Amino acid sequence: MTSLCIPQSSTMVQNTGPVVKHLNADTSWLITFPVSTRDTTDGKFNVLIDPWLTGPQTDYYSWFSSQNHVIKSCVDHIADLGTRIDAIVLSHEWSDHTHRATLLEVDKDTPVYATIKAAELVRSWNHFSMIHVIKDLEPNTHWSTSRLPGLPSCLGISRISSTSFEIVSYYHVAICMAYVSPDTTDQGVIKTTANGFYIVRMEYMHLRWKGYHSQALK
Repeated sequence: MTSLCIPQSSTMVQNTGPVVKHLNADTSWLITFPVSTRDTTDGKFNVLIDPWLTGPQTDYYSWFSSQNHVIKSCVDHIADLGTRIDAIVLSHEWSDHTHRATLLEVDKDTPVYATIKAAELVRSWNHFSMIHVIKDLEPNTHWSTSRLPGLPSCLGISRISSTSFEIVSYYHVAICMAYVSPDTTDQGVIKTTANGFYIVRMEYMHLRWKGYHSQALK
């Protein structure tokens, strides 16, 4: 199911797949994956992606780059979501993806999965107790290699760059969340790409995820 800035209203994407909620008009998402009740008591695993709910975001200095939401986020605070946050995923270190004020509202024992520089930034805050770097998924590598500590066995998180050019590949990446439904064994992958992704590599990704239900978020 997917909803845009309206958590209480959704449209079916897959009957047995994740529930996707768009939290703002930018790149903040809440995805609820169905998991085994051995992993969580309610059979749900809630992943918060690049949360920025209220307040400005600044790159380096406010005089250099400062932005505010033109469209109000669907909630002002993490607590307003009314749901448990089981994991946080951060795709970039910029504050529209790694927004300190929003993230500090999340419980410190929530595991964080972040790209290298985002992980370094979050560690400097001395707030979260578990911070893991998202690994690159290499060609011809099965998604199960992207399982990280704290994730259910049916879920993996990885990073795929769009080109071999370092400066471009750093900003134009996809964060891939591959999952297996515990009830139907359906397999799927959700790809988030905050800054865009070259279509050639997207096609390459579809080959890599052949046989999976695929959904892209941007």
